Amino acid sequence: RGHCPPPVPLSLLQAALGELQASHRELKASHRSLQDEHRSLEDEHRSLREREEAEEARRADEDARERDRREPQLAREREEREGLQARLEALELEIAARDEAARRQAEAAAALAAVIDERDDRIRALEGRGVS
Repeated sequence: RGHCPPPVPLSLLQAALGELQASHRELKASHRSLQDEHRSLEDEHRSLREREEAEEARRADEDARERDRREPQLAREREEREGLQARLEALELEIAARDEAARRQAEAAAALAAVIDERDDRIRALEGRGVS
């Protein structure tokens, strides 16, 4: 008879599964929060872009002095929009990373659940043969 490591107690497997599931729920909630923040930043970015476009259309009707006077403000708005764009891109990368982590956690939870199911099946089979 070969030496097998002692079986992991079912309660430990179930506790580990519970912890994985709780962590997975937290990750999903954090992911939803990031998505909300991402949508908010996109809205803010769109609003800034629309304001800049409206400003540029108005500016096209002014004489050269007026355009020169407004140029520093437009540069600030452009810089602000570029900063928002960089933040949006960083959030998109973060969301993709969290999606991947959530996917891996879900796979780990499924694998652990399969181990528990297999163990339950073996226990039932042994009980059916009268072995305790």
